[in-house]
Amino acid sequence: MFKTFQRSWELTKISWSVLQKDKELLVFPLISMIGVAVISLIFALPLLSSGLIQALAGEEESSAVAYILGIVILFLYYLAISVVVTYSNAALTGAVFMRFDGKDPKLSDGFAIANNHLGAIVTFAAMNATVGVISALIRNAGRDSKNWVARSLADALADLVSTAWAIITFLAIPVMVREGKGAIEAVKRSAQLLSDTWGRQVVGSAGIGVIFALIALAFLIVIGPLFALALSANSAVLIGLVLALAVLILGGISLLNGALNSIYRVALYHYAHDHKVEFFEEEALRGAFVPKPGGA
Repeated sequence: MFKTFQRSWELTKISWSVLQKDKELLVFPLISMIGVAVISLIFALPLLSSGLIQALAGEEESSAVAYILGIVILFLYYLAISVVVTYSNAALTGAVFMRFDGKDPKLSDGFAIANNHLGAIVTFAAMNATVGVISALIRNAGRDSKNWVARSLADALADLVSTAWAIITFLAIPVMVREGKGAIEAVKRSAQLLSDTWGRQVVGSAGIGVIFALIALAFLIVIGPLFALALSANSAVLIGLVLALAVLILGGISLLNGALNSIYRVALYHYAHDHKVEFFEEEALRGAFVPKPGGA
């Protein structure tokens, strides 16, 4: 456990040192966050008012037409979010590649790189959205069952689909940006790099996200009592201030997590592609993925 935390901490420190050279790169995950928030608001209002969310969750009886319409809107929602997130990640990844190449990237460079791969970005976003909808439908199908075993199996299967896709596509955006491949080829290439470098059957090891998850948890533990006090005081101003503080801090944590993870993925791509180690220790990169227990 301690070794896992130590490794995650080292990855975070190294990624942070790289980010210090180009702090403006935080703009890309900021754009992603704002885009996701705006898209969620746009889609949430019609979904909630129409009852489609309740229909998908099985909380209300609905017609087949409403259910199908709900799935379509859910797909469009996932697609819109994935386009924004993938575009921002591609721009950030391109800028990070420039830094690894010894260049001094600007925001305009990142946007230009993302624009050059717009077709692949949209296609990859559609693939992400499809997997997301499939996972959601599997999970919701389990929730409709009164059998707790069926519900547990559905949740496990949904998690398996999401996790497998996340691992397979871990290097897809770096491949897309660096090698200029289309979305499907980028996914295949990502899977190949993972297989050739870490083995065919692997699971993700603890990375930078562990540190930020712990930071977020610590913050929530602190902010919880403050929010309770604000509620007990029945003060709209205090409640608003606490919520604003929570959004600000958690948003900042998310920004840093996104930026540092992109730096880490570029380093992993270099390591997997030509075993080039830049900024990071080779042992840390080698431990990014570990063999699945019982796997070959």
